[in-house]
Amino acid sequence: MDPRHLAHADADPDFYDDVWQVPCDAADVLGPAVVPERVEVSDQGPWRVYRTPCILPDSGWKVHVSCVPSRAEHVVPLVVAEALAEDLTCKHLRTRRLVAATQAKYAEPSGAGKVVTVYPVDEPSLARIVARLTVLLAGEPGARVLSDVPVDGAPVSVRFGAFRGVRHVDAQGRWGIGRVGDAGTGSAADDRSPHSGCRGAAVVPALVAALRDAASARDGDAVLPVTDVRVVHRSNAGGVYTATWEDGRRVVLKEARRHTGFDLAGSDAVTRLRHERSALERLAGTGVVPEVVAHHAAGDSEFLVMEHVAGPTVTSGMATGHPAAVPGADAAAYRSWVDSVVTRTGEALAVLHAHGVSHRDVHPGNVIERDGRVVLVDLESSALDGVAVAKGVATALSSTGDDVTPAADLAALARMGALLVNPQYALTARRPELAAELTGVGEADLAGPDGVGHGGGAVADPGAPVAPCRPTPPCPERLVAGLHVAADPARHDRLLPSDVAGFSVPGGGLGLLHGAGGVLITLAATGRPVPAAWRRWLVERSLAAPWLVPGLADGADGIALCLARLGEREAARTLVGRWADRESASPWWSRGSAGRALAHAELAGLLDEPALVASALGLVADTLEAVEADVPPPGARAGLLDGWAGVGLALLRVAELVDRHAGDGVSARLRAAAALAMRRECAAVRARAGAWLATDGNRVMPYLGTGSAALGLLAAALGGRHEPGIPPSDSAPDPAAVTPGEAVTGVVRALELRSVAGAGLLHGRAGLLATLAVVAPDHPGVTLHRERLGWYTVPVSATSRREHPLAGDADLLLGEQNIRCSADLGSGSAGAVLVSDEDVVRMARTVTQVLALPEVARSVTRVPTGMTPVTTSH
Repeated sequence: MDPRHLAHADADPDFYDDVWQVPCDAADVLGPAVVPERVEVSDQGPWRVYRTPCILPDSGWKVHVSCVPSRAEHVVPLVVAEALAEDLTCKHLRTRRLVAATQAKYAEPSGAGKVVTVYPVDEPSLARIVARLTVLLAGEPGARVLSDVPVDGAPVSVRFGAFRGVRHVDAQGRWGIGRVGDAGTGSAADDRSPHSGCRGAAVVPALVAALRDAASARDGDAVLPVTDVRVVHRSNAGGVYTATWEDGRRVVLKEARRHTGFDLAGSDAVTRLRHERSALERLAGTGVVPEVVAHHAAGDSEFLVMEHVAGPTVTSGMATGHPAAVPGADAAAYRSWVDSVVTRTGEALAVLHAHGVSHRDVHPGNVIERDGRVVLVDLESSALDGVAVAKGVATALSSTGDDVTPAADLAALARMGALLVNPQYALTARRPELAAELTGVGEADLAGPDGVGHGGGAVADPGAPVAPCRPTPPCPERLVAGLHVAADPARHDRLLPSDVAGFSVPGGGLGLLHGAGGVLITLAATGRPVPAAWRRWLVERSLAAPWLVPGLADGADGIALCLARLGEREAARTLVGRWADRESASPWWSRGSAGRALAHAELAGLLDEPALVASALGLVADTLEAVEADVPPPGARAGLLDGWAGVGLALLRVAELVDRHAGDGVSARLRAAAALAMRRECAAVRARAGAWLATDGNRVMPYLGTGSAALGLLAAALGGRHEPGIPPSDSAPDPAAVTPGEAVTGVVRALELRSVAGAGLLHGRAGLLATLAVVAPDHPGVTLHRERLGWYTVPVSATSRREHPLAGDADLLLGEQNIRCSADLGSGSAGAVLVSDEDVVRMARTVTQVLALPEVARSVTRVPTGMTPVTTSH
């Protein structure tokens, strides 16, 4: 689970959002009752800012003050009063809810603890405010700010950083708020990584140096007796690591940071860790949970040291063995394994229950197989003799709510069994009425097309009786009605709810993949009316945007393309003229030179602007340099977004668009470079039973955005055809010898997988359906994916928007991670509408149009190999 999605799920029960966007009660607002007249007060995002007449430098030593949520109402006014008494500008989180949200278990760790920030103008004012706050807040509980130099005995810390934030784009094209460069111009990264408090400072003041040395001495005394430490995962609550203990055995370290990682019950990470230790100690010697080795307090954290349980999690067994998700997997063997796992987990739970312990978070990731038995881990949610301290940290499917009885564990085990049969059973957390259908389809998948499987067993559907049935495809008109329910033209940041990727760039709510632009052009391309108010919103907000990043996916180039396709030529012309001249940091389709070249080439025709052809060819030249370089650029991930497949697709489409404008041989060179891009993409592909799946080292993926599907689109555009007669093979493709036909066939076999976690166009079932429609429109997988896409729809009548006039005839679509809904093209309803046409050929044309893909060749042609220099003349 991506912690960004969990962090943005707290704001709204239906959509991902920033917590500070949610209206709050006046009683929840923090701050002093009275502010001096000389101070200018304003709200900026989650912050309330108090600006004094003192002129701030561009960068300096900022002071952070932390406090626990229950003390925010007391601490914030005190600190603001002290800062204003020194005539220093400061800011604080506006509400108690924001303080709690930034210190929740899944909050971004780099921001946790930053409740108040004070901006001293020089070293004397830094020394004075630190001294005053150290005395004022002595003994006050608060989380340590990981990036900062801490003050001992008070929740106060300092860090060198930006006072006047400037927009900064890194080497991979990712944007962030940086600081003014060391020479007083340009930008530099504003480092917020752990222990980075003094980085970037030309001179470290004596006060800060003394605090740093004292902190280093304290941290040095808090070292655990371990070596070979490896990170398993981190969160705002702490982390989990494996290590070698002082006696040579492998152990697991579970870290709990003090005064942060709060859950819905208000318990912090340390409270839950100590409770977990009590549960483990009660179960010592049973063999069904890890043995406790030690419990250490070290620095600002506590560590529970446990034996390392060697063995795979049940999640791993499902991911590597489920025949609907793994090509060539043995269905009968997997079904037998499921029965065995459920039986063994039930036996382990019986031991817990006999000792007065309920687990309360039974799911495949918390069950480890060892020597024919299972070991249950992660007992922070457990109840001892009916008493639990955690609330809201278990997964949606495994959570028992307030039920602390053994019966709740057994119900969770039944759900786990159903999940192992059909991984999409997780959708019942939002669609409980699908329980029987999902279980029935899962059993049918395990039986295989000939109906021969491993029947019976320990798994029982926790819902209605098993009744295999044919899923109902999503209704596009209900999804369009859902867009009208979700739209909020009064907001300036977004018209429609999106994935969290839309929050990660300025203007993300406007763009192609995660903004209003992509939704509106999808409506237009599928023959549906585009509301005038929505079109007006996109024009006005695009032209008013103070800064936009370059790029096709979520940047200015993609927004301009959307405007032009909607007929808003002047707005598109203004936008591309305002933002088109910036350099690209990468070659990728999403935010690099390939995608931007594609956008400019499309815009040249739509706006009748020949100068944009020259701009496109200039960007193409940068792209070709990257394609032909021996050293790949950073950030490569196979797929449309940041992979060579996306680059190749962009080059082919540009070749189609600029053929009559470019110099002789340019189109041939672009096609040759696209063929080279295909071969480079093949290097990131692994084959299993003939299915080609992209890998990033940890996972294998068939998806369009990140995965192997885009390789199939590229190979088809280069003339490849699906050739079912090619024998399946586990041999990795040879990039130097692969043919487009082999690539299309291998990718199509990957797209046949029946189990797909999400719905979205980029990373889910809609993208697999779109790809099949283009490269193999007669394939039965087209029907299978269209029908199963209906599982991810959520009736508006079952949401908090149920009172809307359109609720009875409207659906939403679950977005990334399936815990909140999304409307955007990349992850939400618009992507499902795009692939909803029952006329597969027409649907393929629409997909090609919306994503600006090249035409799929109708006959196999020789891929040109000659290289002709690209010129920007026309």
